[in-house]
Amino acid sequence: MQFRVRELRHYVRIVLALSVLTACGQTNGCSGCDAQGDGEPFPDKDKVHSAVQVRLTRHGLDFLEENLTPLLEQAIPADSLSVCLPGDGGNVIGVQWGYCVAEPCADGSGGNGCNINVEIGGVDLEARPPNVLQANVQFSALSVRIDVAVDPVVSCTLAIDGPGFVVGVPLTLSTPEPTRELTFTLAEGPQYNLADLDIHLINGGGFFGWACDVVDGAINFPFIGDLILGGLQGLLEGPLLDGINGFVQDFTCRTCTVVGDCPDVDGVACTDGRCIANDVCLPQPLGVEGLIDVGDLLGGVSPGLSAEINYHAVPGSYVAVEGGGLSLGVIAGAISDRNRCVPARPQPDVFEPARTPLLRGNVDPNDNEYEVGVGITDQIIGHFMWAAFNAGVLCLQITSDTVPQLSAGTLGIALPNLGTLTRNPQAPIGITLSPQEVPRVTIGANTFIEDADGNPQLDDPLLTIVIPDLWLDFHTFMDDRWVRIFSLHADVTLPIGIAFTPDNGIVPIIGDLGHALSNVRTANGEIMRDDPAVLAGLLPTILNAFVGDLANGLIDPIQLPDIMGFQLDLQDGAITGIEMNTMLAVFARLQRAPEAGAGAAYAVETEAEVLDVNIPPTEDFAIEGPDTWRRPYVVLGLDAWDGTGEQALMEFSWKVGGSSWTPFTQRREVIVRNPQFLLQGKHHILVRARRVDDYRTLDPTPVELTVVIDSQAPTVRLSEKADGYAVAVEDLVSDADALFLEVRQGDGPWQPLDRRLVRPDEGVSELRVRATDEAGNVGEARVSVQRAGLIGRLPPDAEGGGGGCGGCNVGERPPVGGTLWLLAAPLLLGLRRRRRWSLVLLALLALIGCDDSAASGDGPVPDAGLRPDAGGCRDEDCERGQVCRDGACTPLTCTDDPSVCNALDCGAAGSTCTAGRCECLPFCPEGCGEGEYCCEQRNACEAEPEPECGEGGAC
Repeated sequence: MQFRVRELRHYVRIVLALSVLTACGQTNGCSGCDAQGDGEPFPDKDKVHSAVQVRLTRHGLDFLEENLTPLLEQAIPADSLSVCLPGDGGNVIGVQWGYCVAEPCADGSGGNGCNINVEIGGVDLEARPPNVLQANVQFSALSVRIDVAVDPVVSCTLAIDGPGFVVGVPLTLSTPEPTRELTFTLAEGPQYNLADLDIHLINGGGFFGWACDVVDGAINFPFIGDLILGGLQGLLEGPLLDGINGFVQDFTCRTCTVVGDCPDVDGVACTDGRCIANDVCLPQPLGVEGLIDVGDLLGGVSPGLSAEINYHAVPGSYVAVEGGGLSLGVIAGAISDRNRCVPARPQPDVFEPARTPLLRGNVDPNDNEYEVGVGITDQIIGHFMWAAFNAGVLCLQITSDTVPQLSAGTLGIALPNLGTLTRNPQAPIGITLSPQEVPRVTIGANTFIEDADGNPQLDDPLLTIVIPDLWLDFHTFMDDRWVRIFSLHADVTLPIGIAFTPDNGIVPIIGDLGHALSNVRTANGEIMRDDPAVLAGLLPTILNAFVGDLANGLIDPIQLPDIMGFQLDLQDGAITGIEMNTMLAVFARLQRAPEAGAGAAYAVETEAEVLDVNIPPTEDFAIEGPDTWRRPYVVLGLDAWDGTGEQALMEFSWKVGGSSWTPFTQRREVIVRNPQFLLQGKHHILVRARRVDDYRTLDPTPVELTVVIDSQAPTVRLSEKADGYAVAVEDLVSDADALFLEVRQGDGPWQPLDRRLVRPDEGVSELRVRATDEAGNVGEARVSVQRAGLIGRLPPDAEGGGGGCGGCNVGERPPVGGTLWLLAAPLLLGLRRRRRWSLVLLALLALIGCDDSAASGDGPVPDAGLRPDAGGCRDEDCERGQVCRDGACTPLTCTDDPSVCNALDCGAAGSTCTAGRCECLPFCPEGCGEGEYCCEQRNACEAEPEPECGEGGAC
């Protein structure tokens, strides 16, 4: 006999799944949670009992009762349920007899039989103390037709109709010693009672067909009815029990393809796809156990990292029916092999935390009803933190490949001496993290407040992670190798909140990192001259650039699972700390999981635009304290709508680069500040919206905006070539192709320049070229293109007449040539015989007799051959911060030739090259102590002024 119980199995599946809802988040046990690793079982000594505590409340059971029937109605086929009783018959002394041989079985099993059709009316979930969970399945519209024939004597049909019957499936849950892992049995078997049935015999013909009518009149007599019902019940009980027990085995037995898939125990065999030993199926392990390489999750932050953690999570420790609901524990643990990048630190003690009363009742801490509750103890959080530390999860390497703004040029704005050291503003920066102590975690309330800009920020973080004594080594790539330039040791505090995506994925929210550092120490900074306090002040900026991606890499794979087709409803406030912040708890309601594609029409669409970008002067980017990062900011205008046509209130969240998402705000104009803005460059801002307090409507496609933070103008250089002036431009942020070039010839208008070579127009005396970067900064270079005449001659259009010197200047100072004549005259007289040399000397003196100071009678004329506006120059003719290059005064640049900075008169302090510009170094950069002053002549701290030293440090 075979009983089709596919749909009934779904009911039983529900009951079984309730007992393992924390194991895998699936409805078919944990067969989908494949263990990884080397196959060694997780050590018992490292298992924490009651590490996670789960509660399905009375309201949760009520919700399931109300919502399971509609789900099953969709799953039940149109032909309802059927039981086929196989027929039988034979021949006795020429008389053919049989029953249930008139029609084939409808269940496709083959052969003839009687098809018994039933319909499911509903389900009732019942929790019975101390540890029984029962599903009572209501079957209705029972219709049975059993043909009985003794050919040719009689033929009857037994018709059975009734209002239906209830099948109870009781599961007894237990956590037996020594493992205390959850097990369940169907010890009592299915419970049902076939009563109040309408049973009739229908005459089907034959010599004694009338006997069917006679028996039909007597069949409902009490003793006859009981006899028939008892026999019928025995007839049905076999296939019914076989079907349900078979399903329970499908759910609980370890599956196999070959015997090698089964545990190595005596007498084990793979029978009908199940592992059987001594006629008993071996149980399918509930929960998960395996090995995960966290380094794979963090590949986008720190490529090449390997950090393996062994984990274990199995329902167990305790199970109880109490308060009308079900309470269940989870055994969990985490261990790892020590990575050489961290010192050996002891594993936390293993002990069983106490059960919380809040996960034994039916209301949360605010006295609100909930349906599913989960509590994660700080004990197991500490074990996972230790395992992560020991495995080297925090041994990260951050470079310019993962944080594009991380370069010597961008950091050089805050650390001026970095540019001097690297001699290349584009030199990449690398940071290695080496934790020395196990991180500590404090659980909080996950609450928010508004900051000065009206934006929400974490007030009491859900998790506050303190990383004591974190070592950060900063490297730069110079001279074809990575060189460590300094180190920081600090205690780092990371405030973390939690939000959820519509599919219950966890979204980390990182709080303000401006005050994340304490107990800061510097080391290995001998080659750096910058103030260590500046280095410490820069660290929050660097942390913010990657800590969001780090948190997302660890948490993004975590998604709270659906339970039997139902989702956890995790609105704001669903997750918080309880029991004096020793347990992280989730108090959730249940709701129907939408079908694929359902609800898409109501997803929110987001609009965002950049209204303003506030970029302070470059000097304001220098680190002066933990709040320096608040100086640059971006103003955004926001809007959103959905497909409902309603004027629903919307709220918005955003993130900058690799940082985390912010809490939601209803403001339509927001000020965005982020520590990453101190790293000048192009920054990407993502914005998404949702209905107020309805995380299910979150926009799945955020708007992406790009802003440019750049306070420095481009550098423009003009160099004379045979056919014009070559234009060279560079900018710290904008690519050369993104710069807008313009040229101005003489007094003419500015015109776009689309090439890098400029030919001066005829008669133009000055050429100017300017470049505008993407942030609107303008850099300019100019050069005089007027050609000077021959040495000692005025240009043709100069006043003073024709040939010769035009008269020597005898004004305020005697001309150099006249003086030389006076000195040379006796010499010439004495060298009369050396006529040839006399002529040479005479010619030389004639050339210099009227120098470039020669002028008309109206006054002296400046040296035409050396004036900047006459095509030539001297360094002393240029303004401060400029040098003479290719006949023109141009800003000092050191990108290609750092030696140009030597032209700066910086005294004993010396000069440096910062982001392509030459600057004077400060005198006595380390400062002087009490009773000392800075003697600028020697650039050194000395005792109070001695008599030979004047005021102002001029010794």
